[in-house]
Amino acid sequence: MAEPPNEKNFTSITNIPYSDLSPLNTLDLHFPTNPAPTTSQNPSIWLIYIHGGAFRDPLVTSASILPTLPHIFPPSSPNHIFPPSSPNHIFPPPTPSPRIHAIASLNYRLSPHPTHPTHPSHPDDPARNATWPDHLHDVEAAIAWVLAHGDAHDPNPNPKSHESEGEGEGESEGECLRRGYILAGHSVGGTMAMKIAQSAHPTSTSLPPPLAIVPLCGIYDFVRLRDAHPGNRELYEAFATAAFGGEEGGGWEEGGRGWAAGDCTKGRIVEGVKVVVVGHGRGDGLVEWGQVEGMRGVLEGVNGDGGKDGEGEEGGKGGRKAVVVEVEGEHNECWEKGEGVARCVEVAVGMLGGLGYL
Repeated sequence: MAEPPNEKNFTSITNIPYSDLSPLNTLDLHFPTNPAPTTSQNPSIWLIYIHGGAFRDPLVTSASILPTLPHIFPPSSPNHIFPPSSPNHIFPPPTPSPRIHAIASLNYRLSPHPTHPTHPSHPDDPARNATWPDHLHDVEAAIAWVLAHGDAHDPNPNPKSHESEGEGEGESEGECLRRGYILAGHSVGGTMAMKIAQSAHPTSTSLPPPLAIVPLCGIYDFVRLRDAHPGNRELYEAFATAAFGGEEGGGWEEGGRGWAAGDCTKGRIVEGVKVVVVGHGRGDGLVEWGQVEGMRGVLEGVNGDGGKDGEGEEGGKGGRKAVVVEVEGEHNECWEKGEGVARCVEVAVGMLGGLGYL
């Protein structure tokens, strides 16, 4: 008798510590139940996800990737399709890709939030008194852990499915270093994904850059964000100050404003990043579309010709591309429904394949 279909097409391992700095220095790993075979000619890639939450919301955690998982690892049904694309979408709806090897969703220390209505922070809590760049350093440490140890936790390893270059060997600990990774993040998670890809950011030399970055509804200019929402000025100022300190101290600019300062050239994104997919919604009432407009110089620099999004270098391995993808709904719907995250990730996978990296 045939086995019934597995409605949950993935296996999760949660609350794995990557550092002993605090109880929030953990991550979750999600593996497909029936992974597609991969070879050196058809490799798979890790997806690493950074949650948002204004650097301080204790209710937004690594679990925010869960609604996306059924879209990335869908039931193996030929009738499974993505919802229709919006008229402004620059790509047709993507099909689920077997090239996502696994997903890591990261937690990190949060900034203080003593006025949170249900979970106020306490001054002696090491998990909730972080200031910039503590959040970023945690994310970098988590990425390094995934790259070094992620494959060792795969509950369904297939050692003959992926041949190492020149060796004919199977997968091993650290194989994802050769496989590469996509770095995605929502809201301030998108901020941190962009910072890790920024050439001026002094990230650890041992951390290889992602092949693609996918910032979703991200914040790239905190001054602009505050000024664009006069009705919530105090709220925006409070969370930015909790993370970066006072605006006059320069922390706000260090956190993101430099992206929109008019000097965004090709060198702003490290060369190892081959694809940039900026997902954002015109209906986002919390993070305005103007954040995307402020990134035009960065995207044009990646495309290399100053042209429109997606009209950069074509052809074989070695090109780079940047695009904007419009997502539907309000700010948090992108991850609450999962479709927006999955769509942008699949666009990135398709672009990497088109450029010869997958």
